[in-house]
Amino acid sequence: MRFKLFIFALLALLVANCTLEDPFNPIEEKGGKRVTISADIPQETRVSYNDATLKLAWESNDQLLLVGFDNDNTYKGHSTFTWTGGNSFSGDTVTHATKYKAYYPADAVKLDSLGHVILDANGNVPVPGYEFWEQTQVGDNSTTHINQHLFMSDEVANARTTPFNLLPKSSIIKFVFSGIPGNFCLTKILWKTEESLNGYTHWAALNVSGVTFAAGTSNNSLTAYLAFNPDDMIIGVTGRSKIMLVGLEKSYEWISGQRTTVKTYEAGKRYTGTVDMGWSDARSEFTFAINPNKNTTYEIKLKNARDTLPAKLTIYWGEGNPTEIPAGTIITNGILATHKYDLSGERVITIYSDQIQPTVKQMPQLTFNSNDWLTAVLTPFPNFGPRAKDFSWCFYGCQNLVSIPAGLFHNNTLINNFSHCCDRCTHLYIQPGLFPPANSTFFANRGNMDWSFCFNRTGEKLANAGTAPPLWTYGRGGNTWTYTDCFKGATSLVNYSSIPASWGGGLAGQ
Repeated sequence: MRFKLFIFALLALLVANCTLEDPFNPIEEKGGKRVTISADIPQETRVSYNDATLKLAWESNDQLLLVGFDNDNTYKGHSTFTWTGGNSFSGDTVTHATKYKAYYPADAVKLDSLGHVILDANGNVPVPGYEFWEQTQVGDNSTTHINQHLFMSDEVANARTTPFNLLPKSSIIKFVFSGIPGNFCLTKILWKTEESLNGYTHWAALNVSGVTFAAGTSNNSLTAYLAFNPDDMIIGVTGRSKIMLVGLEKSYEWISGQRTTVKTYEAGKRYTGTVDMGWSDARSEFTFAINPNKNTTYEIKLKNARDTLPAKLTIYWGEGNPTEIPAGTIITNGILATHKYDLSGERVITIYSDQIQPTVKQMPQLTFNSNDWLTAVLTPFPNFGPRAKDFSWCFYGCQNLVSIPAGLFHNNTLINNFSHCCDRCTHLYIQPGLFPPANSTFFANRGNMDWSFCFNRTGEKLANAGTAPPLWTYGRGGNTWTYTDCFKGATSLVNYSSIPASWGGGLAGQ
């Protein structure tokens, strides 16, 4: 296969070619006969990713999923095949299956309540949703996180004796940034593209840890890698590309000029985006993604039915004209603003405040629940006021919510009620750094705290739901904390067995 390297200064492109090839084979399921098969795949399939050569190598525990069909193209089951060395994978055949489609990685394929593979109208596995693309890069110029986010498939449906030819469905972008202002702890890179000026907006995000830019200089640099679904990203005529470096206390942004032609991205290619100047303080904003139905009206809801805007707000809906609301506007019905979406599909909503100081109230407190079509929270909450204490039931039952950022609550330092916050967010992946380190006094001066049912069943539909913040280790300042069933049912958290049973975790007797 040909694997092309695309380099662009976020708009200009240069092309280089590199040939990558690597055959391989599959593993088992109940009832079938143990076999070994062979498949040809591009070598960018899986790790150890070497950006200098654009090559990867198979690692132990890599797995391929074979989806079996009979001669009438009826689904008969699936089987997981595990790498056994070289290009071979071993597993069991699917009973009554005469031909197979192959998918990598195996754990990216979703199953329904009966344990059957979810297929589209063409009998193929859809490209995974945003939970699959949730990645964290640790440190500068690291590619380790890329390994598990390269989706590939062979959808021809051949006999298992025919070598599979897996084709990539994902792409990689290499960000090369310089001229970044200092004294800044980075938590996320947010990449947004517009189909038209202020129009339909696409997004991809890379969580970052272990990167702090030194104070006293404005020429810090960073190299970062992001695997993404190319079908999710497009820049249309008059559209722009935006890069936001999200930090705990401050953020910076870069915005390209408007395009005169359409820019799309192709599967199986590695792009390089370079920004070496033009960073500016990011406007005070809160950005989140929703997936509304056709011909429906979306409401941005307030925590309090009555509130007064502390600053002018400008709301971009991901389509159409923005909504501007003057400072001093009194809201009496609990609805900040509404917008009708004529078509279904994900939208990115950004609320800007003209109050840029994070130490004072920037906008009224928002809330979300299971009826809000919420899929991702992309930036930390702004300052909702020094008197904002109650985040109970925020995000309750948001089963489509897959992402919230590190530092989500950092600008709101008086919150002492998280009861049922993120409760039943069954597809939510928890990133490290949701709260400051446990040795801080972040919660010690807030009085009594209520964590009951806070992360109840969080991420239960995921194989890996991330890491629970170690709330049980935080200083309480002598105050009483309630934490009944805080992490109950959240068994997909990687540290679930370390969570005390009194918090709803798996550490018996604690």
